[in-house]
Amino acid sequence: MVSNEIVDNIHNRLRAEIDKCGLSLAEASRKLGEKSPQRLRDVISGRQKLPAEMLSNAAMIGVDIFYVLTGDRVNGASSLTTEETALVENYRASTEENKSHIEAVGSAFAQQIQMKVKKG
Repeated sequence: MVSNEIVDNIHNRLRAEIDKCGLSLAEASRKLGEKSPQRLRDVISGRQKLPAEMLSNAAMIGVDIFYVLTGDRVNGASSLTTEETALVENYRASTEENKSHIEAVGSAFAQQIQMKVKKG
């Protein structure tokens, strides 16, 4: 049986994860496909239970839904270095155009390393 403490803190952990993604509630609400940010505000405040659809959509924007539900991190999520975490946070805070630039640079560096390994 799930303890009330775990359930009672789902809204707090969801808020923390949205903050970790670098999103305002309005931005997160839009990315979650909500018509209005009010439903997300109601969930975050604890006035409404977290709907399964919202939780599922939250995973698509980078929210660790396992952590939101259980209070425990997914295996490997805490294995990021400080630098890796900063890269992820910077990526999430970027515009869509800048995200594509970051992805292109990362791919170029990875390809460069692969070429060196092949020449070996």
